Amino acid sequence: MLLLDGPQSDVYMFLFTSGVCLLLEQTLKLLSNASVVSTVTSRRLTHALMGPVFIACWPLFSSFNGGGVAQSTFGLSSYALLGLIPFVITIKYLLIGLGLLKDEGTIRLLCRTGNRKEILFGPFIYGLIFSLLPFAGNSVSLFIPAVISLCFGDAMAATVGQKFGKKRWPVPRGNPKTFVGTIGFVLSGTFGTIMYTKLLEAYTSTPIFSSALPLSLLLITNVIVGVVEAVSPSKIDNLTIFITGVLCVIMFSTT
Repeated sequence: MLLLDGPQSDVYMFLFTSGVCLLLEQTLKLLSNASVVSTVTSRRLTHALMGPVFIACWPLFSSFNGGGVAQSTFGLSSYALLGLIPFVITIKYLLIGLGLLKDEGTIRLLCRTGNRKEILFGPFIYGLIFSLLPFAGNSVSLFIPAVISLCFGDAMAATVGQKFGKKRWPVPRGNPKTFVGTIGFVLSGTFGTIMYTKLLEAYTSTPIFSSALPLSLLLITNVIVGVVEAVSPSKIDNLTIFITGVLCVIMFSTT
């Protein structure tokens, strides 16, 4: 897939991937600021798309296309180069959340209530997860279901639950999440994983992006993760979704 091989290629792909992620973020911010889409829609699109688009660039790097863990001209592995992209964005979110950097567009894009401190929870945790994820290396297939549940499932649960949900989960007290939303989470997480891995397999020759679970176990995994998401506080559900998903995949893939 690459025009160049090894470290030099990784540098170019780092710049390309950074540009893709920045373009996606700025496009969604522009659409939100111009009222082309609502802030709710832009926030959910950011949540659903940023992670999968980022991972879709991984096969461009030497470590994920059979080239081993190549060293770049910066003295960093391609794993570290990849992790650096969301890490820089995450540091920006941290500074905004702490009030050290003013960026009203990002606050409108990411915060439900307009309170900048919201960024210190969901968006910050999301960014940390993707900053560390490249270091999974050739074991990344164990993390793909959790990633898709985090991105597609969580966004779909909020969308479907808000539009069609009436019956709410009884715990914890005052929980705004609905049973219908959880069904949307399970279905989008399950079939989203299948479609996403098939897409990755279609344009990369390495098997490391294949689904680690068959459909039946993938469905069970998403049911478990969906219930955990439903009863988790919104501030930390990004973390509980990801951890539960990874643990389920590891457990089921070794049985």
